[in-house]
Amino acid sequence: MECPFCHREMKDGQVFCEGCGKEIHLVPLFEPEVEEKMSSSLQSVVETLNGTENAKDNTDATTEYTVETQKETGRSAKSRFSLYLIAIVAVLGAALSVLYCISKLSAPVDFSTYLQRAKDLYGLEKYDDAMKEIDRAFEEGTTSQELLQDAYLLKTKTYIYVGEVQKAVDCLKEGIDLLDDTEPLYKLWLQLEKELENYREMADILSDVTYESLLTEYSSYICNTPRFDVASGSYTEVVYLKLSDDGEGKIYYTINGDDPDASSDEYLSPVKLENGKFEIRAVFINKYGVMSPVTTAQYEIEIATPDEPEVSLESGTYHEPQVIDVFRLDDTYSVYYTTDGSTPDLSSIKYEDSILLPLGKSTFKFILYDEDGVASDVAERSYELVLENAQIPMEQAHIMLLQNLIINGTIQDIDGHVANSEDTRVYNCNTVFEAEGAVWYLFAESQIDSFGNSIKTGNLYSVNVENAEVCHAINGEHGNIWVEPLQ
Repeated sequence: MECPFCHREMKDGQVFCEGCGKEIHLVPLFEPEVEEKMSSSLQSVVETLNGTENAKDNTDATTEYTVETQKETGRSAKSRFSLYLIAIVAVLGAALSVLYCISKLSAPVDFSTYLQRAKDLYGLEKYDDAMKEIDRAFEEGTTSQELLQDAYLLKTKTYIYVGEVQKAVDCLKEGIDLLDDTEPLYKLWLQLEKELENYREMADILSDVTYESLLTEYSSYICNTPRFDVASGSYTEVVYLKLSDDGEGKIYYTINGDDPDASSDEYLSPVKLENGKFEIRAVFINKYGVMSPVTTAQYEIEIATPDEPEVSLESGTYHEPQVIDVFRLDDTYSVYYTTDGSTPDLSSIKYEDSILLPLGKSTFKFILYDEDGVASDVAERSYELVLENAQIPMEQAHIMLLQNLIINGTIQDIDGHVANSEDTRVYNCNTVFEAEGAVWYLFAESQIDSFGNSIKTGNLYSVNVENAEVCHAINGEHGNIWVEPLQ
């Protein structure tokens, strides 16, 4: 088959010429206008024939033919005349139809026409032909933003259906660079990458998206770098650094300049920075395991450090009861201490009141914190308390205490069993104090349940180191303790 316009060879049944792009109608198109003209012409012929017949009847009404052959000859002439007229009208109608089709095919083809042809072919799953029509549309040059958007979307979908994923992505990128309204293109791109499970690509796309509807719809795929609420720089006060992100996932960070990953510290609360140089690095890892680029900030903190706590009792060996006091400037400072040799911090024992020096050797470490949480240097003291003139050894004093408690019904036996209970009570002594002009051992009572859990009851007992007298011990302020007879 040959194109009637450019005479290029075409495949049988092909609708559009690949050479000139014009549409080829295999069956003539009849428009209502043409059909109306044909109908009018035929009606005129019929009326003409009827008028001739009536005129003949009026003029020859009285005439009679006597020869049958003359009548037949007249009828044949009329029939031939009618056929001639019908044939002429039919030829004229066909000519008009052909002229109409030629005028349609000769009309200029614009962007929208090619695009509509592409859509029709796409609907028929003729993707290669659809792509050719889209390319012809782009060759037409500029058009409206709306039509361009439709063309890029259709071209991308066509690439996807024929398995050309990279070309589909390139097409979307081209459209995004060119168009003003790119939301439909971004949406199609995200849908494609989601179907392919390319979560890294989705995160990169979303980092450029500004459309709130898309950011909300695909929030779980966002993987932007974390944000620091304090800018890099030098500071003379404690910095509580907050990290934040926009997605659904976790932040991990380091403070020594190492690159963080999922094994680094997870950000759960503000990072406290005090006195020193810090290089904070952080990443965000979303729920699909995609890691953001590393973000970094540097801080130099130089703040005034509080003086170490002032301890009343100097290190040394003592032979009489002693009290340890720690002095602070005011109540905005807090003191914490340890007795096991470890460095104290905010989780250590908080100093509330005077401390009785323990028997034997001991080491105390004190640290002070100001209201901003800035720590002082550690104050360390080492002691030894040895009672040289005690008439009653501590072990004997312990037995005397148990015997007295059995007598008054506090416990049932020397093992500390309690009436109507599976609990037992124990009594521990590690210090001595002065009261009523004498020195006393101080015992603290604890209760142990059937599971072995120990709880201090708050009850204190005392035994005189000279005569083994057993009394209640009442704890007062500033290390003061007095005694009362045991009931």
